[in-house]
Amino acid sequence: MKAGDTRAALVAARADTTQYLIYHRANTVPAVRSGLPLAAEWFDIDFDFMAEQVKDLIQCYWINGETRESRQVLERLRGAIDSPRWQRRITRYLADVEAGPNADPVAARKELEKLYPVTAEETDVGVLQLMLQLNGATISFSQTTMLCDHILRLDDSPAADLQYSMVRAIQYLLIDDVQRAGADLEALVARARLRAEDGDFSPYEVWLFATAVGHLGFLRREGTLVDEALGLLVNQLIREGWKTAGRARLHVQIADLQRRSGRWAAAAAAYETAISLSDSSTARIFLAESLAQLGRTEEARVELNRIVPEGLDMNEYEDFVFTLASLASLSGDRNDLQRAAGRLGGFTGSSPFFERRRMAVLIRINQIIATGRTPKIQRSLGRWLAVGVRSFSRYTILEPNINGIGLNGNQILNDIADRLDTRTEDSKR
Repeated sequence: MKAGDTRAALVAARADTTQYLIYHRANTVPAVRSGLPLAAEWFDIDFDFMAEQVKDLIQCYWINGETRESRQVLERLRGAIDSPRWQRRITRYLADVEAGPNADPVAARKELEKLYPVTAEETDVGVLQLMLQLNGATISFSQTTMLCDHILRLDDSPAADLQYSMVRAIQYLLIDDVQRAGADLEALVARARLRAEDGDFSPYEVWLFATAVGHLGFLRREGTLVDEALGLLVNQLIREGWKTAGRARLHVQIADLQRRSGRWAAAAAAYETAISLSDSSTARIFLAESLAQLGRTEEARVELNRIVPEGLDMNEYEDFVFTLASLASLSGDRNDLQRAAGRLGGFTGSSPFFERRRMAVLIRINQIIATGRTPKIQRSLGRWLAVGVRSFSRYTILEPNINGIGLNGNQILNDIADRLDTRTEDSKR
């Protein structure tokens, strides 16, 4: 791994998994059958080690571009350990492969459904993370906060605290409990600052920290916090090791902060850079909004016309429609207004926060269609459309690990190698 020989790493990982499986069957299985007192403890040790070993093996397949083969390997490994808990873990790994490297959320949900019901008694953090990653847009407030709380009980890592404390805070904001959301974000940022001072944040944790600082800055209307978040993200771009998709995501995050700050030219430039690296409907939607705010309405219209609304997920579609309404408000074009009104009337907001916004914007768009634009209506509509400044990115905080934001294979190899080194030192002790 450290030499960057990914094929040799895969061969070694396969050999290691096979050898440990032999040890398990030759030693632990007979001990369990004979009722040896320590057998249960041995079994748990084998389970945990094999689970990590298989996780590393699958990651090696991914790094080598062989994720399809990894599915076959996982199916063969179903019988490696005779335990329902092992069956669940293999199914979860199959869902991980579909959700991550294969980028097939439909297939991932089919695998995840085999593990239902997922309750507060679930002990596999990965299952809880997948529930949020794959279903976060459709499950209820109580389900989301329950899952976040449960993950935080099971995983005390800085990344989990940053990620799922932030998700929970945003849920409170979306039901208009601004005080609770603000308090949770302030406490999270304070904890993260103490950890950041130690200088041991991973790139993923720095990215999450920047997101939390930016969210708190907008909520408290403190520009210094937003600028701090921007600085953290810009510094991440200087790092070596980012894949193209990862750099694109960083540019989108920078653009989001600039857009919510009303720095429309800087936002448009950052979105354009992100799109040049990796095309994204989300980036195009907000590029269109930024262009419209700059008075470049025809360019904004072109960007929106490049998007197929029916191919968007719920959150993207919601943002698409609000951007369409923003363009219509700024252009005053009757076709734009009618198109926006039709879209606004055809869906329900994803939360009480966005549903109130949808209704208010629809009413004012219809008023403009009926009576024409007046300064009063425009001001009111502008305030409701600007509410988006208080909304937060819903596309980046539910991915459960560093692979989601696009670090390259070498960095992933280093992360695995470091984990294996730690495991070796622990076994020596």
